[in-house]
Amino acid sequence: MRRSRSSNFTRGLATGYFLLGINILYTALSVPLGLKYLGREQFGVWALAQQIAGYFLLLDLGMSAAVSRLIADKKAESSGADYRSLFFTGALVLVFQATAIVVLGWGFAVWAPALFSVPDSLAGSFTHTLWILAGMSGLSLAQRIFGLPLWAFQRMDVVNFSTAASLILALATIWIGLMAGWGIYSLAAAGLPGILTTAWISFTVCKRNRYYPAARDGLLFSWQHFNSCLGFGKDVFVVGLGTQLVNACQVMVVSRCLGLEAAATYSVATKFFYLAQQICSKIVQSSVSGLTEIFVQGLRPLFLKRILDLFSVVGVCAAWAACALILINGQMVRAWTSGKIDFPLWGDGLLGFLLIPAALSVVAIEAFIAMGFLSSIRYLRLLEGLLILFISLPASTHFGLNGVLGVSLTVGFFSLIISLSKLERSLPGITRPVQWMVGKILALLLTLFIFQVFLMPWVEVGPAQHVVCVLLLGLCGLYLVFFVIPPALRQELLRFPKRFLAPQSLRS
Repeated sequence: MRRSRSSNFTRGLATGYFLLGINILYTALSVPLGLKYLGREQFGVWALAQQIAGYFLLLDLGMSAAVSRLIADKKAESSGADYRSLFFTGALVLVFQATAIVVLGWGFAVWAPALFSVPDSLAGSFTHTLWILAGMSGLSLAQRIFGLPLWAFQRMDVVNFSTAASLILALATIWIGLMAGWGIYSLAAAGLPGILTTAWISFTVCKRNRYYPAARDGLLFSWQHFNSCLGFGKDVFVVGLGTQLVNACQVMVVSRCLGLEAAATYSVATKFFYLAQQICSKIVQSSVSGLTEIFVQGLRPLFLKRILDLFSVVGVCAAWAACALILINGQMVRAWTSGKIDFPLWGDGLLGFLLIPAALSVVAIEAFIAMGFLSSIRYLRLLEGLLILFISLPASTHFGLNGVLGVSLTVGFFSLIISLSKLERSLPGITRPVQWMVGKILALLLTLFIFQVFLMPWVEVGPAQHVVCVLLLGLCGLYLVFFVIPPALRQELLRFPKRFLAPQSLRS
């Protein structure tokens, strides 16, 4: 029996948060381990290499996402030749791209130390680490072949579970490698066991559920399918390039202008920010394949309603996490690193405000992906990343880490406003509710930040301050639930657990 969209969404979201729990465990243990065995400079080299490696996968050119999106259009005819040709064409392209990643990544690694001003004493380790990461990136892209149909068939639970297994294996590899004296290379090679495990899980599930096309009539490469994938994939690539630049350019600017120790500080101090961003993104990732199905079926009013609901849910989750960042991020960083890393109060505030456009921009992008076109915003994220990169260079010199975050915040809201205006053309009526919601959220964050700056210092450090933080977070949560979430959505969310737990035959 085919599971309902709500069931797929809930399972995907539940496993997504299970994955986040594993991710928290991975980060909580790997960072102290890295700092203990590597030191701050080597750890800074690792953080920089990891950010650079994220760009290697951009040589995918959006093809894997394009194939998965087109499979969603044709999955009703999964036994047909058209579906089979699309799958085989996408698989062949991924193999070629994986090879290109390895070759180009190895070439880039040779001159990367000079480009990023890595000290001579660490240049060799930096190059070797990039070689390993390039190989891992190519292998990771190639194994996506086995899981191409999972997104179209709304099996994000499988994707999340296999990724969680990969992180557990990576943590074990890092621990064993550091104990054995492998140094920075233990972090670089940690992904190999997970890549192999993910490929095996994806293949097993897709084979058992007959998501793969039948091979009895031959597998044919199709230039028509290639051009279709390339047309959509190039937009996904440009958006992905911009997103990667938005998320990674700060640490590159900091490492070049402020030094590797500042890069390590920035990398650690923003871990909770990126974790909160992932929490919000999981909601979107678990929803978008179901939204795609609604759009393909031509249910436009329902599609508009669900996109607005998604903006509301993600906005509220991001706002509550932003409140936590403003109140306790600095304390958590100091406790986590045993006082080795300190982060300023203004940095916490900027991170909290930055989380709002960062989370909501993901919703806007995924709405365009669900509709099957990205042409109207293909260059927006790239422009956002370039603006952050070039404006942050002088800002970091004059204002340090706060300058980099301030630039990211300003440009992030600029990008969100443009995204909403573009989305309004395809979905009239979506902009005003989102703007009203964002206004309420910003009013809350501004009030909380003023309290943190001017009144919190008067609260005695210790248990009293912890109690105040908990009470404030509780009040912020009540405000968001009753004054930001629309009443109709609030009632639906309250009914959802009961509906999900009901027998399958009673669900719509």
